[in-house]
Amino acid sequence: YFCLGADEGPYDFRKLVLSGTQFSVTSGVSVTIREVVGASKTSAVVTPRGGALVMPRQLVIANYTYGVYASNQAMSFVDGVGEPSVTVANNGILTVDKPFTVPCNLTVQNGGTVKQSTNKARSLTGANMNRMNLTVDGDFTVDAGGSVSAAGCGHWDSDRGPGSSLAHSWDPAVHAGTANYLGVDKPYGSIVDPNTFGSMGNNVGANGGGVIRLNVSGDATVNGTISANGGNYYYCTGAGGSLCLSAKTLSGSGIIQADAGNTQGNAVATQASSGGRVAVTLTGPGADFS
Repeated sequence: YFCLGADEGPYDFRKLVLSGTQFSVTSGVSVTIREVVGASKTSAVVTPRGGALVMPRQLVIANYTYGVYASNQAMSFVDGVGEPSVTVANNGILTVDKPFTVPCNLTVQNGGTVKQSTNKARSLTGANMNRMNLTVDGDFTVDAGGSVSAAGCGHWDSDRGPGSSLAHSWDPAVHAGTANYLGVDKPYGSIVDPNTFGSMGNNVGANGGGVIRLNVSGDATVNGTISANGGNYYYCTGAGGSLCLSAKTLSGSGIIQADAGNTQGNAVATQASSGGRVAVTLTGPGADFS
């Protein structure tokens, strides 16, 4: 773990090589990075934590994670030739847990992931909630094999959610619909502006789905997967979460979903949880869903 503090800098790195290291920039520090080389998408992390982090103009996130774990983090780029862009490439991860803006086109390639962190061991009632609220000031493209995911990132354990029942240890969970078993609560959340987490099925591990809000100023092309599914389990899976997408136009042959988690083993249909909520708004003149 390497952290630059407020009494240091500014810095200008020609190349940053990450190998199992988290590189954090705290408040009061300015760091310019002209090239990033990562060795692991899970253990090599670049994260702004209140400081000014200036990234390569054509930023490619590959073999490392760019993590947004705190609010009010801005993304900016080195001056240069050509329009700025962000590409999440193979084995790259962009983690968005707080409201964040990518000020240019964003592309998620085959093997790349944009995700929300889990809310395990967190209270889902305060500002510490993890939820993906991502604004793209440009076009947003998810290629085949690319993914945007908050699957299994909703209610869990100590806060099972309003659609979880304690009547029986085998009860499924609800969110947007009902579940075909005893003791479950009523559906909840908004149809037109979904923003609620999926509830947990009554088994540890059956997390509800998380929340994805994608605000795209340009066109959205989805040939990969955008998912706020509930967590999988043997039975009584997590209910689906919420997914809200706004863009000028929407095209592609991919998947946009907030399904309940998949049952495994010898589960029966009566123990299936309910799906979550999905809303898509097209803002372009004359745009439609044909």
